Amino acid sequence: MTRTVVVDLGGVLLRWDPATLIAGTWPDLAAGPQAVAELIAGVFQGGRPGADWLEYDRGALEPAALVERIRVRTGLPAGRLHELLDAIPGHLAVQPATAALLDRLQAEGVRLVYLSNMPARYADWLEGLPQFRRWFDGGVFSARVGHLKPEPQIYALAERRLGLVPERTLMLDDRADNVAAALRRGWSAAVFVDAASAAADLTARGWLG
Repeated sequence: MTRTVVVDLGGVLLRWDPATLIAGTWPDLAAGPQAVAELIAGVFQGGRPGADWLEYDRGALEPAALVERIRVRTGLPAGRLHELLDAIPGHLAVQPATAALLDRLQAEGVRLVYLSNMPARYADWLEGLPQFRRWFDGGVFSARVGHLKPEPQIYALAERRLGLVPERTLMLDDRADNVAAALRRGWSAAVFVDAASAAADLTARGWLG
């Protein structure tokens, strides 16, 4: 039976660094580390449950509604917030070392799927990239199903939709809480730090030759 690696996207295959994103998009506002930290806190709210950005990931907020909520909370102009949203596709660069790891897994017959907290706007963009379609045999985006990692519902849905067999499934994710939720489903899982460490771990587990 084929083994499947479930790949997180932001922070694993794709760059996701809010400090770099904000400093690059708003150099006039992000004058120094303290200003960057305050902008990150204002926009992303620390990723706490119910945060506006997480509801955007869930698909519960359209971009305009997200911008309005952040504007009201922070006082940042709506036009500047739309600049940030528009900059995200360019920020989500494929990480070459992770891409090479996926190529190795694919060459060894491992099936690759994705499970990602991702707003619909960026999910649509990613699905249009030929390289993205080449790697993955399907996947689940949070905004398309109304659930987020680490909520158990999104893991159960991924099992049904992608035909995952827990004992033949391994997830790579950069967040420990998402990994813990996968382990509770009976999947194998590892916190992704970098591609070299992930490759060594996969080799030790017998998933890479």
